[in-house]
Amino acid sequence: MGFVSALQNWINKHGVKHQDTVPTQGFRDALLESTSYSIEGMTSRTLSNLVTGGYELRVGGTSDRALRLDKTATRFTRFVLNKAVTQSMLFGDAVIVPRWDGRDMQHSVMSSEVFRVLGSRGDELTDLVYITESKIIGTTKYQLLQRMTLEAWDNETYTGNAHMRLYVVQNDGVEVPIGKFPDWAEYDSDWTIPNVHQLPIGRIKSPTVDTRNPNGVYGAPICWGCSAFLSEIRYLLTQEHAEFELSEKSIIADKSMFVSAKDDSLQLPHGRERLYMWSHKAGKNMDKDNAMKEWSPEIQNGPYAEALEDQYRLMEKGIGVDSGILSKPSDESYQNVDNVRKSTRNTQSFVSNYRDIADVAISQLVEAWDTLLNYYGLPTGTFEYRSEWSDDYINTFADQQNALAAGFAMGATDAYDYRTFVLGEPPDVARARIDEIAKNKPEPQMVAV
Repeated sequence: MGFVSALQNWINKHGVKHQDTVPTQGFRDALLESTSYSIEGMTSRTLSNLVTGGYELRVGGTSDRALRLDKTATRFTRFVLNKAVTQSMLFGDAVIVPRWDGRDMQHSVMSSEVFRVLGSRGDELTDLVYITESKIIGTTKYQLLQRMTLEAWDNETYTGNAHMRLYVVQNDGVEVPIGKFPDWAEYDSDWTIPNVHQLPIGRIKSPTVDTRNPNGVYGAPICWGCSAFLSEIRYLLTQEHAEFELSEKSIIADKSMFVSAKDDSLQLPHGRERLYMWSHKAGKNMDKDNAMKEWSPEIQNGPYAEALEDQYRLMEKGIGVDSGILSKPSDESYQNVDNVRKSTRNTQSFVSNYRDIADVAISQLVEAWDTLLNYYGLPTGTFEYRSEWSDDYINTFADQQNALAAGFAMGATDAYDYRTFVLGEPPDVARARIDEIAKNKPEPQMVAV
């Protein structure tokens, strides 16, 4: 029995309601064990790189709390964000759960395949359960589940208690005492964080709309509605491989060229024996046209390549991005920069929408980090943070220069902005360099005419 079935049985036995059905891709090749590649996975990774490329989460301040959070933010940006966005695109929903290990903040990224929403307030989760670890003993699979609930909510102060509890369940969802597993019994099985505004998690819910249930609790995969295109792409790739196999190098030979093996079966000569037979018969004035020849026709893959491009373009339309993300980019060398940028408006809109969703999750995580550090009694202090998203995927260096030059002409920018945004210098370094350049700049000389 799979995880989803076991979890559903557990939910039913505990008398809680699973809020909604999880949207599943009709042709979910990402979950097929018989294949070594995933078209949906490839699509999600490509678009995730566009969304997260160049992102920086900066935490400012001189307090111990600010310095610790800045270190956490750097690790999150480098190792977690892209993975979480990819999972949310692939499965429609992803939850990031931070935990303090005594030295650093660690993060677990879970897709909607392994968590279930039991309660929510809008898109904010107030009750969920998810799998943390699994093990198989004999023929029985055991899973360690954690349930997180925001309870005792105070509508006047907008605070509540985040209650966490661990459970161990068998394949059929039956609960087993956690004490039977020494390595799991070491965990805190029941604990509460008082006076919080949210569960200590971050959530990235895909903005893709499930047209069957537009107000559903779970987000839909970005490839939702593209099942026919996915199926056709896989079919074309399979057929292309089959035709290549049928077109492998063949040997055409006169029947007199076969040799008898020890078991009296007829076999074609090979290696040096093939050369010897050709030379021997040729020495007897045998017509060379009757000798062995190799035939290797080129594979006719042009129609398949064109058909695949059509399906990739349909996939792009279904997802809501412009051509050139999955399909081959069209030749736009004859167009000016403005026209090229206009041709990527759908992609820009997709990236902007996803970044808005990711910003919400990042804000939730910063609050969760602060909450956990308070819970463990670590040094406090003030801090501030900001998200910096990169537009390098559409803006060139010349675009930045032109924008700053236009701003300078109207009095909206100065040399400080240039060094900060174009050269990428920190504010204090940029200001120091501008002052140094102004100080060392020679005075203009008067020239007599």
